[in-house]
Amino acid sequence: MTSYRYVAVAPDGKQIKAAAEAASEEVLRTELLLRNLEVKRIRTQRKFTEIELTKQRVKPADVMHFSRQIAAFVRSGIPLAEALEVVEDDATNKRWRAIVVEMREAIQNGVPFSDAVAAHGEVFPRTTWGSCGLRSSRASSTSRSTSSPSTWSATSRLVSRSSRHSPIRP
Repeated sequence: MTSYRYVAVAPDGKQIKAAAEAASEEVLRTELLLRNLEVKRIRTQRKFTEIELTKQRVKPADVMHFSRQIAAFVRSGIPLAEALEVVEDDATNKRWRAIVVEMREAIQNGVPFSDAVAAHGEVFPRTTWGSCGLRSSRASSTSRSTSSPSTWSATSRLVSRSSRHSPIRP
């Protein structure tokens, strides 16, 4: 049985906040309706041990290993979505697995790889976006058509420097 917290309104208009156990949310909702209560909200009550206080850290070594794996897969002609699926299966870190799943789903929906990487800027360093070899909307906030030549050289230097040290090479 799962524990739930709910908010309901009694026929006299009194708001009731309480907790109950039920097999499912639907069973609890039906039970409350049978007691002539109008259900406003039902939420699963989590145990204290299930509450995540801080996000699990992704180690830089995991990101480096990811870069090398993706580079090897791309060189061998394996599609990115399949490569990310293999990386996802090997991931032991819960947060890292969730990031890889989000990236794979984004790529399957047509999002460029560089944008999928840039969406997780807290894990991937900014230089990684430039080393993807693709222009990312987040990696370079201005495009050459709208920016001045002075920003072109700064962007070129960033991409040039990052690609020299990148494990992803053509």
